Amino acid sequence: MARLLKLLVTLVVLYATWQASLAFWRNYQFRDAIARIAVSNTRRSNEEIHGFVTAAAGQLNIPVVPEEITVAREGGRLIIQARYIDRIPIVPSYSYPYLFTARAEAPILP
Repeated sequence: MARLLKLLVTLVVLYATWQASLAFWRNYQFRDAIARIAVSNTRRSNEEIHGFVTAAAGQLNIPVVPEEITVAREGGRLIIQARYIDRIPIVPSYSYPYLFTARAEAPILP
């Protein structure tokens, strides 16, 4: 019986670790996409950049709400920020809401 309990606990830990690693990997890919968008689109309007970020989130299945994406220009830099909550399954019947943030900056060249 003790072996079965240890096996069950081990499987739950492995499952939770796998699910968390997938969520963090998607966040890494999203941050990378935002950085590429920032560097290659400094001359576009904030609305266009916002659309690119929203499209990138959709492609990566990132549950970001458009209102949580900000695009700003400050001190000669383009700044893109996004926040979203992803539910990470810990066990099949329970998931943990985790707040992810992504930020990228790029210089605005003349």
